[in-house]
Amino acid sequence: MTTGRKKFYFGRLNIIASYEDKRNYILHGLRPGVSIDDRGNSWSFAEISELSNELGNFIHGYLVKFSDSFEEIIRPEQGQFDETPVEDRVEAKAQYFLHVKSGLIAYHPVGNQIAQKTFQDKFCNVFEKAHDDLFVDAEIQTIEERYEIFDKIRDFQVVEKITFKLHPSNPNNTPLWSDIDNDIKSIGATSYTEEYSVKPGSTKGLSKDRILEDPKIKGKFIMAEDGYGEGQATGTTQGERKTITTGNNPTTVIVLEREEKSDVLESLKGTLIKIFDRFR
Repeated sequence: MTTGRKKFYFGRLNIIASYEDKRNYILHGLRPGVSIDDRGNSWSFAEISELSNELGNFIHGYLVKFSDSFEEIIRPEQGQFDETPVEDRVEAKAQYFLHVKSGLIAYHPVGNQIAQKTFQDKFCNVFEKAHDDLFVDAEIQTIEERYEIFDKIRDFQVVEKITFKLHPSNPNNTPLWSDIDNDIKSIGATSYTEEYSVKPGSTKGLSKDRILEDPKIKGKFIMAEDGYGEGQATGTTQGERKTITTGNNPTTVIVLEREEKSDVLESLKGTLIKIFDRFR
């Protein structure tokens, strides 16, 4: 990546919990002083602030990876090297912008230190810890470029299985999957799981035409691509059995690295608008 530029990924923070004020509930989950430990490193949120533009209210902050370590120093009077302990040394920090109303989140992973999947997992782990892990389930689902998974399904000679795990939308849906979303909401469900499958090794498999043309099946894949769950397809191509999953073709944008968070948000606005337009 070119120096002075940042690559932001887009996802949706889905929160399954009971709350009266979404903004306050989110801010409580991002509060300072809460951390988790994992494999010698700690994770926490830092520099939480709020800002807004014509798209609505956002929360800005950093997911921070830190640890206790030792730094090499020199003792000039002795002409010797030595080590001194350093507490809570920052290993990496990932910037993010969270749109309060929709749960849409734009975030900047940091190389191998905070990879995309690591950001999603640790963000939710710390958020749940801030709520004492009580009656809360948080998950960040990747927002994808639409329809990419259908091109991959077309490459299958045989489709053995398709599965869906979906969350109801909050707040908006789209005509492409509104019927599915409304069905989930109508019975008060917080998640929906479905599977179509044939016996492994079947030479006939599921109807690929039906998968690619049926509005409800397509709608479930698109709902997953829009950040409300996950869709998978397992099949064979060129004699090889493989599984493809939504979330592997994320929506991203590269912006200039800027000091002012409002300038960074302005650079993200075009992509945010395109995602919001899916629901208009």
